[in-house]
Amino acid sequence: MFDFRRINFPILLLSFSLSILLWMHVKSLTENSEVRPGPSSFTVSLELRNQPAGTVVVGDVPTNVTFTASGDLNEIRKIDANYLKAFVDLSTKPVDGRYKVVLETTADAEVKWSPDRWIPVNLEPEVTSRVTVSIEPIGDFTLTDYRYDGATSDPTTITVTGAKSVVERVKRARAYLNLGALASDYTQRAKVEVLDDKDTPVSDVALSTETVTLRATVAAKPPRRSLLIQPVWNGTPEMGSTVIDYEFTPAQVTVEGPADVLANLSVLNTKPINIEGIKETSTIQVELDLPQGIRLTNPGKVEVKVFVKGAGPAPPATTGGR
Repeated sequence: MFDFRRINFPILLLSFSLSILLWMHVKSLTENSEVRPGPSSFTVSLELRNQPAGTVVVGDVPTNVTFTASGDLNEIRKIDANYLKAFVDLSTKPVDGRYKVVLETTADAEVKWSPDRWIPVNLEPEVTSRVTVSIEPIGDFTLTDYRYDGATSDPTTITVTGAKSVVERVKRARAYLNLGALASDYTQRAKVEVLDDKDTPVSDVALSTETVTLRATVAAKPPRRSLLIQPVWNGTPEMGSTVIDYEFTPAQVTVEGPADVLANLSVLNTKPINIEGIKETSTIQVELDLPQGIRLTNPGKVEVKVFVKGAGPAPPATTGGR
């Protein structure tokens, strides 16, 4: 017969109590591990629809937008992110330059979407302009006894298409000609870039062509000769003043051209220098009277300092003009 006196009731009661507590703790952990109803966020690609013909979108527009769905957990679970679409209808009238973002969702999910999104979109008329291609030589011309004599571009002009405010910034097109490569080929294919009035490249425009063909003209170097400059005066100094000397900077220049023309040159005359009413020593920029077929090898500024008696410091003991 079972002896109840051998049962330790306090220990039995304690074990039972601990079992109940353990069961309640496990149940609590299980309940807390379940997903509770609440908001869920979805990032959706944004489309621009119904853009008016002849317009261009200027500036940046977001490519994605995020919406949050709130409501019953079972309803949120019905949402298939692959079928969510967001778009802006550009045919509608904007409010303060902003368009409403419309979210297309699955029809059977009864949730609340937020926020109510509006984004700015700047539309401008699309225009086309034609600009001339300018050729800029770079590098060193290395062909001995030859000279680079300019280049032409094919085509000579290109068309630029884009937003009106952007196209209006374009002032010219530029293509680089590599002089160092002319030793092997006088024709080059060069990339075109369009520039503003500060020679800064302009982007976000479409060009009728991305490259042009450059054809360089290379000719044999003509004979050269260094010549002193001979002034040709026009007018007379102020009464009582006298031109006593002059000095050119540079004192002589190097020219090139047909040998028969160079043979007949001993000096190079200036175009008339106006000294009408001059009364003090002055420096005047002058132009050279180059015969036909003759050109300067290093074109640059030519100046003459005219020394006038009694109206300035005494002239130097030696002169550069005569």
